[in-house]
Amino acid sequence: MPGTTEPPPPLRGRVGVGARITAFDTRVAGLALSTGVTEGTVQDSKPAIDPTRLDLAREFRRNPFAKHSPDLYAVLEMLRGPRFNAGYLCICLEPHRSFALAIRQPDGKPPVVLSNEIHASREDVEWAAFKRRWEAATGRTLEID
Repeated sequence: MPGTTEPPPPLRGRVGVGARITAFDTRVAGLALSTGVTEGTVQDSKPAIDPTRLDLAREFRRNPFAKHSPDLYAVLEMLRGPRFNAGYLCICLEPHRSFALAIRQPDGKPPVVLSNEIHASREDVEWAAFKRRWEAATGRTLEID
């Protein structure tokens, strides 16, 4: 019909930079996430992610670049969002040998490399970022190596 626009369909698979998320399936996310909303108020005492779902952390640790289960995908969407991300980046220090976890800086400034987070693989940097985000979201340190 002329003059009307329909909303775009929900995105499937991985969401790229600049993509617009139009819907969030709480039926899938309900297993691992809590909305923190009760009767219109946000409850700060309840963690954003269920800290007992260590199976999701282990799944991510096994292969951080694989296609993830729906529960893990929902957790990653929350962890990588603005609330818990903290602007983490993977910086290559030496090709195929040395990578570091860094924090993005505003206004185009160079990222700050975390000197205690130098790793031999991109997977290890992703794991380091995941653990930091997990702790921010759950309030608990992730004790899985």
